[in-house]
Amino acid sequence: TRTTMKLSLAFALATAAVSTVSSAICKGIAPPSYTDAVKTNPQFAPAINMIKQYPVANWYVDCGSDAIDALLASCPSDTPVIIVYGLPEKDCASSYSSNGKNKNADQYKAWVQSLANKVGNRKVIYILEPDAIGLLSTGDGNKCAEKYGYQANLAAATSILSANSNAQIYADIAGWAFQGPAIEALKKIGKLSGVSINTANYKSTTQMVQACQSYSSQTGGLHCIIDTSRNFNGSPQNEWCNARSAGIGAPPTDQ
Repeated sequence: TRTTMKLSLAFALATAAVSTVSSAICKGIAPPSYTDAVKTNPQFAPAINMIKQYPVANWYVDCGSDAIDALLASCPSDTPVIIVYGLPEKDCASSYSSNGKNKNADQYKAWVQSLANKVGNRKVIYILEPDAIGLLSTGDGNKCAEKYGYQANLAAATSILSANSNAQIYADIAGWAFQGPAIEALKKIGKLSGVSINTANYKSTTQMVQACQSYSSQTGGLHCIIDTSRNFNGSPQNEWCNARSAGIGAPPTDQ
């Protein structure tokens, strides 16, 4: 499923033009797929073990379990990167990931507040709701995104998370968003440090850096996080879910 795809593959996020943080980026909790891959393909163990040395982002989701407690315990002084993914009726245009426990705005706000309470006032980077801005920016997606209150819920989440003055919040805009409507949606969310692009997708780093520069120039200088975890070979033809042609892209950097 799409949720499994995101949880298992979209972990290593390289950053482009990310706001500087004085502490190092937390390595995060490595996905079980690393260990499974070594067992299945022992000949690749050296490469996989090298990949494990790079920081990964961890997901906070409203379906299944999450590793937030373990993540925070693992890096008491470094900055964790947390992907927040729990909108009511998220992924509403396709419904691959919409079966979460958050069914309304009140449940969603309580769920986000629970995360904020766990994190407290420590430094943290949040990536907010992959695909949500993208869906708000498209014709068919906008109809369901509007129906299920995406815009208001994104603003509520940003308000809750930004109460921590040490939090940096990056709203995900998807690599396929329509830029004009996406920028209008971003303006209504609240205080942001930047945007994230290409989460769980394959578009090339060159394409995404160009998109970042365009968004930044039209939003007063917002920074960008670009997911490069599987974009080495670029976008596959007619395949979006766990394409066999995928390759790991550029390692994480703050440049």
